[in-house]
Amino acid sequence: MSLLPQEVRYRFTVLGPPGFTSGGTRLDLGSPQQQAVLTLLLANAGSFVRTGELIDGLWGERAPATGEAVIRTYISRLRRLLSLQGLGSAIVSRSGGYRLDPDRFEVDAVEFAGLIESARQAHNAGTAAKLLERALGLWTGTALAGVPGEAAEHERSRLERLKLTATQELLRLRLELGEHDEVMAEVPALIERNRLEEPLYEIYLLALHRGGRRAEALELYRAIHDLFDAELGVRPGPKLRALHEKVLRAEDEQAPALREPDPLFVGRERERAEFRRLLASAPAKGGEVLFLTGAPGIGKSALVRKFADDAAAMGKPVRLFDGLDDPADVLHRLPGDVTVVIAGRTGPDATLLVDPAWSGRITIRKL
Repeated sequence: MSLLPQEVRYRFTVLGPPGFTSGGTRLDLGSPQQQAVLTLLLANAGSFVRTGELIDGLWGERAPATGEAVIRTYISRLRRLLSLQGLGSAIVSRSGGYRLDPDRFEVDAVEFAGLIESARQAHNAGTAAKLLERALGLWTGTALAGVPGEAAEHERSRLERLKLTATQELLRLRLELGEHDEVMAEVPALIERNRLEEPLYEIYLLALHRGGRRAEALELYRAIHDLFDAELGVRPGPKLRALHEKVLRAEDEQAPALREPDPLFVGRERERAEFRRLLASAPAKGGEVLFLTGAPGIGKSALVRKFADDAAAMGKPVRLFDGLDDPADVLHRLPGDVTVVIAGRTGPDATLLVDPAWSGRITIRKL
């Protein structure tokens, strides 16, 4: 039974910058080093943590000779903070260590884990997806952002891995619910941050397959094969290989019938994948410009239309032009944060390429 008064809720948050709220009021947890000590107590809530573990978790092999005294100071300050909120007995001490009483407060990471477990036990995909969305909605940034020390880094890695796993489970559920286009738009950004995470490629390949984009799925598998060979010296795992076989055979697997790709786009999947990656990454210096160049009849206009579909699916601001007499004049009149695609027989002239306003923001793709 909880010991918390009904009118007051004490809550620690670690799924982002660490925080502590009492009755809805956010309080200062002290220095980053003090937060690191609290992190280790929270990670082991209910168990005693030896002073030596706290010292190792904060400093590792670089612990100062005064480490034990410094830890006592941090514990004293944390107790004072909690005492002012009626939690004076939350940190229990005994010879050689400390224990944080888990019955006196809530922790967002505990709620996160509980929601994930409930989602896994749910009887239908819709309910499970909503539970996972609630769980992921608890995150406010990188876990334990700004907290130093090996113990905090270990806990940060553990929590971030749980987040990635939950995200993958949610994406799979959304595929079951028929949200193929939405998943296709979201996965590339996740892959950019987790280049060797094979389950993300499984999800992306399955989304393309079920969405009827067979040629792009085959191109993706070739790219995965090359990446894993170059980076790890291995080939894709059995699940990816099995998915690849299904794409090759164009099996339905209880999904919408696969559409054969427009002949103009066989071999253009790489350009579309690059375009989606461009949209998914926030421009560091403002808008980006992509010039598509090539002879008449090669498919520039058709590819621009496909780019428009991709941008709409991702909800990204894009301006597309099929031929311009003076690209520089148009570019200088557009908002600075929009992605621009210009299709034409030739690329930009030299004056635009050397213009400091567009330095590093122009890409030319010859078709």
